[in-house]
Amino acid sequence: ASSLIITLPALIAVALLTGVLAARYNTMRLNERSRYKATIEALSTALTARDGYTGSHSQETLWLVNSICDELRLTNNACEYVADVALLHDIGKIGIPNEILHEPGKLSDEQWEVMKQHPVIGERIVVTVPGLEEVARAIRHEHERWDGGGYPDGLKAGEIPLASRIVLVCDAFHAMTSDRPYRKSIGLLEARNEMVRDAGTQFDPDVVEALLTIID
Repeated sequence: ASSLIITLPALIAVALLTGVLAARYNTMRLNERSRYKATIEALSTALTARDGYTGSHSQETLWLVNSICDELRLTNNACEYVADVALLHDIGKIGIPNEILHEPGKLSDEQWEVMKQHPVIGERIVVTVPGLEEVARAIRHEHERWDGGGYPDGLKAGEIPLASRIVLVCDAFHAMTSDRPYRKSIGLLEARNEMVRDAGTQFDPDVVEALLTIID
């Protein structure tokens, strides 16, 4: 297992989380909610400073997340919560060593085991903030699979927080349709077909159906 790598962005992230984010948004006045959202954006910027693709990926995934939340008719508060998970789902990558985070090729098995620690690291960072325990839990479980074959805890189906299931679908679809250092985008049509193939195994089928409604 990897240890948390203390970098300047990591220190910024922890300071932000333990400071301004301490009050939960459902008890905030409008101006306090604005400060909360600005701090989430600042934390996302700290992640971008560590790894440009990861930071921009979280921001770009947010549009899909918001659209799926609308399609599933979630409440405004639930949509806000899922959006926060989307923006912070990769924050644990702050704790992944540079030689793995910036590896231009495919990761080795050993490197992949280290990379798989990032949801746990993310939970460890976010759970220190009173009121963000559910966000932290959803971050931990964002890479669980519908069939129970994911990580870190092997949860399945409804055991996985809905926010985690939504963000996973959007995370995967955006990754498939984006150019990465080690591979090109597979294209919209092939990405759509892969989501259909993996609905009910890797992905929540209801969330995939909502995604297809948005992109078709």
